[in-house]
Amino acid sequence: MENRILVAFGDFKFENEFVDRLCEILSQKHSVVRSIDEFWNAEASYDFIIINWPETLFKKPWKQVDKSDLTAVADVFKRWRSSGTKLIIIRHNIYRHRSESDLNNTFYDFAYRNVDAVVHLGEFSLGDYKKRYHASVFHAVIPHPLFSRFNLSMPKIEARKMLNIDNKTFLCVIPGWTRHKHEVDRATAIFDMIDAKKKRLDFLNVQRAFPRYKRSDYRFYLQLLEEKLVAWVKKIHYHKSVISDEMMSVYFSAADIIIIPRIEVLNSGNVTLGAQFGKLVIGPGTGNIKEDLERLDQIVFGHNGISIAHKELNDAIRARLTAQFSEKLKRAIKETNSDNNILAVFNELFYTLKTG
Repeated sequence: MENRILVAFGDFKFENEFVDRLCEILSQKHSVVRSIDEFWNAEASYDFIIINWPETLFKKPWKQVDKSDLTAVADVFKRWRSSGTKLIIIRHNIYRHRSESDLNNTFYDFAYRNVDAVVHLGEFSLGDYKKRYHASVFHAVIPHPLFSRFNLSMPKIEARKMLNIDNKTFLCVIPGWTRHKHEVDRATAIFDMIDAKKKRLDFLNVQRAFPRYKRSDYRFYLQLLEEKLVAWVKKIHYHKSVISDEMMSVYFSAADIIIIPRIEVLNSGNVTLGAQFGKLVIGPGTGNIKEDLERLDQIVFGHNGISIAHKELNDAIRARLTAQFSEKLKRAIKETNSDNNILAVFNELFYTLKTG
């Protein structure tokens, strides 16, 4: 049965393609409108409204919320629910990244409690929600949608030529946003443990992990000098400009290993993307990330620091750096994270919300 669905999300440029893919998947079976204006001032009726990050409910996304914003959202929630429309939220984060405050946390708590259903990206999130909240809501668990923006077929040799990296270099890549110095230190510690005669580490989105200085400040040049020395001596490269999807494809294709150093996050799409490229991923035993890594037979390090031994790490890497493991990853992620699987979960949830 076709439903009318409003995905409450603005039409603005966003580096995360989750919402784009969600709309594509749901549109295979349902009538989908993506709009933030419709959420606030609807010209049509909807069976379901799907919310992603709560702070994107505003016409100016990612804004710092105030009390009047919370009141306004509460009024709109009440109006929609009283009309019979069911509200669904996807739990991307426990709380907002980078802007955690009492008011922002209250806003997240409100949004998670005052909906009809919560969709999780893993069983950990479901359990965590039930511990935090005692809300009477329905739950569903979906895998992370497959990515579609990236070139998955680029040969490794071609990618390395584009990056001017020779084929003998063992290349480790950190693709996600690195927001804190301790995440840089954690990734560097893993890199240092890897046994390879010639190796290199590239942080692709590291600008938020370091202080920002103006060119008129002498510390700007000290920081620049330190980065050049680290690149020359330790072969660790910090990229502080936003990496395009095209160049991200090049780095993934060229990489031997993908490292996810962030332990404070609930989810990471880089587990899925790494598997789509057939790449070995090393990540934390936290949140939904742990279960995704374990399901794919990837490498997990501990919650606090690096709780994996030197020999254990290198044995695990050697055992998995094979063409067979790479192809197994590609097949597994296509099967478990397919559009059909995700659509089936949503269809069941829609039916439950209408009849339950």
